[in-house]
Amino acid sequence: MKHFAKYIGLSYDELDCWALVRAIYKNEYNIEIPKLPIETQEAHNWNLIELNAEEEGDLLVFRVDELKRHVGIVIADGRMIHSDNDAGVVVERYLGTMWKCRLSKIYRHK
Repeated sequence: MKHFAKYIGLSYDELDCWALVRAIYKNEYNIEIPKLPIETQEAHNWNLIELNAEEEGDLLVFRVDELKRHVGIVIADGRMIHSDNDAGVVVERYLGTMWKCRLSKIYRHK
């Protein structure tokens, strides 16, 4: 498992959800993700993954409302690391009550 603990507790102002994804991919996987919106990213460099086939490092895309999306990264055992507006960078279950109904897509970087 990568060293995700160093991100936990950082504020949303320091790392919003997309900045966190970019930082983790760069620092933990040595993959440079362009600073583009997720809608643009989805068309490039990502393979769609089926639920229950996800692995550490896969990108989770959630619907928050019709226009807004949220992202997190699978870290292990149904858990993700993500940056929350209020709590900052946290680890939560992505198949728990709050997130499962919002899970839209799962991607793996090519």
